[in-house]
Amino acid sequence: MDPDGDAAGLAALRRLAGQDPGEHLPRLAAALRTEAMGRAEAGDRAGALLAGVEAAAAYAGIVHPSVVHDVALAGLLEAMAHWFAEDGLDEAAAATAGDAVAVYFGLDEAEPGRHGPALARALSFHSSALWRVGEKEDALDAAMESVDVLCDTDASGHAVAKALRDHARLARELGRESDGETFRRGVLDRLIGDPDRREAVERAWRDA
Repeated sequence: MDPDGDAAGLAALRRLAGQDPGEHLPRLAAALRTEAMGRAEAGDRAGALLAGVEAAAAYAGIVHPSVVHDVALAGLLEAMAHWFAEDGLDEAAAATAGDAVAVYFGLDEAEPGRHGPALARALSFHSSALWRVGEKEDALDAAMESVDVLCDTDASGHAVAKALRDHARLARELGRESDGETFRRGVLDRLIGDPDRREAVERAWRDA
């Protein structure tokens, strides 16, 4: 990465985006996203977050975002949520993870079946982030949604069982172990039409 060259290029794109946002804002957003990811890989977490915040704002300003833009934004927000969490900024991590989930939900509605695994992953992380900031009921709800989304994908029995265990653990921590078990049985009932997958989930649950 050439910091001077990157800085000059970004400055030029900022000027162009200010003059003609419709034409150049998507290019600025993509360049800032690349800058954020590159700085993260280089160990510059602070620089990555600064570029990421600016990139997310640029994506949000695109008047007619495409699916490509939303996929890039969702992935960026998801990465930023992890960076915030790794730096101990739990409130920022929870908020950013929630933003990522919202974008993934939109993508899942726009293209059903294509973004379910990413949405489930984002929901799982959002659940853990919410738990860390004390939003425990919301964390449990997010964990439940993650399982529901996975059930609507071709996720493996192991993946579904892991998500179920995460939900059961949170339910147990909240003194609602029976609710966790009821939910697990409901998931198995949903899979009754796919006996191979149901057996895979039950086997992975028993083997954990």
